[in-house]
Amino acid sequence: MGDGRQRVMVKCRREIDVPSADLAAVIGTLVGLAERERRPTPELPAGTEVEYQASLEIFDIAATGRGLAVWTCAVAVPDVAGVAVRAYRDAAFADFLEQVRCECALPRVS
Repeated sequence: MGDGRQRVMVKCRREIDVPSADLAAVIGTLVGLAERERRPTPELPAGTEVEYQASLEIFDIAATGRGLAVWTCAVAVPDVAGVAVRAYRDAAFADFLEQVRCECALPRVS
């Protein structure tokens, strides 16, 4: 990248207590997990553009009624220090979930 940022690949896997077919419940659960698991990191400055490409795969775990969510993201970061990567990862994940919610016309999770 010509602007000094580096692309970092992040993969997060979480077992969730909802079936893979219930997209609204999956997204709601992931939003809750994102909030609970967010580590104290410096906030990104207001107006910071977060450039990323991401995908979400959801699998059924046989005979359990649970799902496995796998979120894969390539995010551009100015510094590969752990704190910077976590801050950009958290921002990308929150934005990604909001985009899925809007595209699928899912209710906002509070």
